[in-house]
Amino acid sequence: MDNLDTIINSVQVVQVDNSNDTELEQYPFLTQSLTYLPASALQLYRSRITVAQLPVSSLALLVLGLVLFFVSMMAELLVERQMNAIAILRSRGASRRQVFNALLTQGTGLGIISLIAGPLLAIFLVRMLAQQLLAPADQSALNLINGSLLQVALRLRWYALAAVGASVLAMAIAVVGTMRLDVLALRREAARSTHRPLWQRLNLDIVAAIIALLGYAFSVYITNSNVLDPHLRLLLLSPLTLLEAVFLLLAALLVFLRFFPQVLQLGMWFTTRNRSAAPMLALAQMARAPRQPIRMTLLLALATAFAIFTLIFTASQSQRIFDVASYQSGADFNGVLRVNFYTSSQVGAAEAAYRHIPGVISASVGYTKYINAGGSVETFRVDFKAVNASTFAQTATWSQQDSTQSLGDLMGQLRSQRTLAASRKVVPAIVDASTWNALHLSPGSNFTLSLSTVGYTDLMNFTPIAEVQHIPSSADGAPPVVLVDFQSFAAVYGETIGNSGYAVSPNTVWLRTHDDAASLASVRKALNQGPLQLDFLYDRRAMIADLSHEPLYLDLFGVLALGAATALLLALVGDLIASWVSARNRLSNFAILRALGASPGQIARTLLWEQGIIYIASIGTGIIFGAILSAIVIPTLVITSVASNAVNSDISSGGLYVAQMIPPIQIIVPTSLGVVLGVLTFICIVALAIMVRSVSRPAISQVLRLNED
Repeated sequence: MDNLDTIINSVQVVQVDNSNDTELEQYPFLTQSLTYLPASALQLYRSRITVAQLPVSSLALLVLGLVLFFVSMMAELLVERQMNAIAILRSRGASRRQVFNALLTQGTGLGIISLIAGPLLAIFLVRMLAQQLLAPADQSALNLINGSLLQVALRLRWYALAAVGASVLAMAIAVVGTMRLDVLALRREAARSTHRPLWQRLNLDIVAAIIALLGYAFSVYITNSNVLDPHLRLLLLSPLTLLEAVFLLLAALLVFLRFFPQVLQLGMWFTTRNRSAAPMLALAQMARAPRQPIRMTLLLALATAFAIFTLIFTASQSQRIFDVASYQSGADFNGVLRVNFYTSSQVGAAEAAYRHIPGVISASVGYTKYINAGGSVETFRVDFKAVNASTFAQTATWSQQDSTQSLGDLMGQLRSQRTLAASRKVVPAIVDASTWNALHLSPGSNFTLSLSTVGYTDLMNFTPIAEVQHIPSSADGAPPVVLVDFQSFAAVYGETIGNSGYAVSPNTVWLRTHDDAASLASVRKALNQGPLQLDFLYDRRAMIADLSHEPLYLDLFGVLALGAATALLLALVGDLIASWVSARNRLSNFAILRALGASPGQIARTLLWEQGIIYIASIGTGIIFGAILSAIVIPTLVITSVASNAVNSDISSGGLYVAQMIPPIQIIVPTSLGVVLGVLTFICIVALAIMVRSVSRPAISQVLRLNED
């Protein structure tokens, strides 16, 4: 995919060179040689790649940001783990430069080791995952990482340098902040923290809110204005919406964390009225030194929000496959009669012939054509469908997003108007919202369509009896759609346009079939060969299967799945390590409490309250922000591709851009979301139990022995 432009340019070079090659001109036997690429498949696929490339790149950058945040947090923890040693060195005369150089050398050494080992481990992990996940026919993709490991690792140099650079920079900033501490200052800082986080000193919550508002204003502008064409509007809207949502949630989260200490102090005031000491001690410690709880809450909340967003996005993208296939096919099978064997009076015979195919549940025959509307001055195309109102409701596939009114009720209205249509010579019609707005319709008004393919002749009058949001259509570019009853249409056509003796004949068939493999094989065989063969055949289930394995979908799913799993795993590891370091640094405080009469159970409950508040706040905040992120981003980030074996696989670039929003994108909350949250909660409970047990086990005499300072 990265070499697609090179391939297209090379094809063009070959075309030009062949046209100038005199050896290919063998007059009079061979002249005017041309080299061509059938159907311009590569150019069409390049337009589809641009639709998916920005969402994939935006999500990859979001994952990279979460990973870098974890890396910086681990670097800070490494420095804080040695804070006591730094304070002792400063108290005994070590200069700031000496301490800084020593720790920076340590961090740089770890960074160099990571820079060498990281890409090699990444190559090994990619090969292992690809061998398990890729189908046998796709295993050749592993050739991209075959050959010299050094050459492959060099391709990852910028990602590795970014991670190592972020860790070293975070370590340097943390070292600068701790160099001012001696033993006395360290003890004061441990008792009551006076150090404000960098994001509070820089007011990054306000900065994030301003960026979110600017992104929202710009996205509203490009959505409601006609400055950009649909292509550029689509390409800009996805990253802008993601940027807006991320900074909005980041601003809200930072504002919440800014007031988190005040909330803890309020909770401590309430717990003082309680006879239990554990919650009061836990809240007092967190309120006095809120840096560690804030950092842990921020990391786990972001990872939880991204995991929830990933699950909802994946379910919505999967549902999009079914929606697109149903919208384009309109039924389980849809095709055009190869030869018009049947007249308008033989609709029942045609449907009976297709119902006799083993596996077919119901069949409906009708007439479809692209016709003109809008008058002779300003004409636009309309997808016209005349269906058998007696059988179409049992055959077609419509969803609630197409119409709030059931298809059976709509077909009943068309059937009830048959006699009136023949007498008035006006065909009752069901129109979609696009047609209603384009023709400026109103209840009871009439409109005129031209059934001629040339000019604006062969006019017929129609009256709208119902407006629906969408009518399933496979047309390129999603033009307006008009749906009428075939019997009413044929009667009015014979009285007006067909007075010369020509009558309209059905040319389209819709089928509903069973789902089992034998039935599908029987139907596909009958529709692809023999007297019942159809042209331009739409197979809804084949389209779903093909789209489910479409490379652009798999690329997006892979980035989301691996990114969410990585971010959540790193967040859990980071929180566990941070909790462990915090608990180990406070062993002497817990031992003093035990020496003053506190039982091991009270100590355990104190730590349980602290970590429980952090986990509950993190998961709760992550759920809220994950839901908000999904509601804002998913409608613009879900992509709509085209099945490679479908009739409309050569859809134009403009039609592809329009298809991104038609039919409307549905946001689906999967049942697996509850399972994942349950597993996450269980992991947190297990980690708390292990930590509480580890803190309660050391003896008082061992912890309170004279230390080195």
